Amino acid sequence: MDTDALGALSPGAPSQGAPLLGTPSPGVASLGTPSSDAPAGGRVLILAGGDLHRDGGHVHLLQGPWEHIAAVDRGAAHAVELGLRPSVLIGDMDSIEPRHRLALASVPAIVHPADKDKTDTHLAVEWALAQGAREIVIAGGLGNRFDHSLANAQLLLALARRGARGVITDGRQALYLLDGRLELTAPPGFVLSILALLPPCRGLTLRGLRWELTDYELAPGDTRTISNEFLDGPARLELREGAALVITGPPV
Repeated sequence: MDTDALGALSPGAPSQGAPLLGTPSPGVASLGTPSSDAPAGGRVLILAGGDLHRDGGHVHLLQGPWEHIAAVDRGAAHAVELGLRPSVLIGDMDSIEPRHRLALASVPAIVHPADKDKTDTHLAVEWALAQGAREIVIAGGLGNRFDHSLANAQLLLALARRGARGVITDGRQALYLLDGRLELTAPPGFVLSILALLPPCRGLTLRGLRWELTDYELAPGDTRTISNEFLDGPARLELREGAALVITGPPV
């Protein structure tokens, strides 16, 4: 994608590129895929304060339309740079730059104390769920704080328990939750890795990838499912029991 075009994105921009949160198989109601009788909800973009590469292969995940956009503290910088107007600023505001706060002076802020029991991104997720969100993208959710990156990855499980789906991206990589069936697309040669998140992870079956598996039990510490590769078509993943983390991105 032309990175200059990304700077002109707006909440009402049409969706383009690969499916936003992966394509769940019809008729499957997993933790991450609300059943057909679940209440319809909006799509929310959360701009966190981690890395966000505008030239990455997953930058299409930032495209709307969005019902709400929440900027989390330093994530306000991403909003300004992308030309997006958030619905709200959320966080303790300890890392937002004054120039970005000034640029978003008309945006309402929910300010939390610095000493608290949840991360700013977690608080933003709870806000999004309170607005009725059923699909949430956390952009800028990965970065040089591994503890925050890992905590954000586990928020995918928290979302699933609330009947919502999510994806986390830094523009180059994307993280998904596998707790049933999932279909993903990416350019040939892109890497797909799977890690056990909520064991036991039984009945893992992979189709449409360079290395396929059938009814495999994935244990924590097992690296067999690292660095698989997309082919020409969609990758179809299934996990009969448990939950796993799926990471996609370029090979280098």
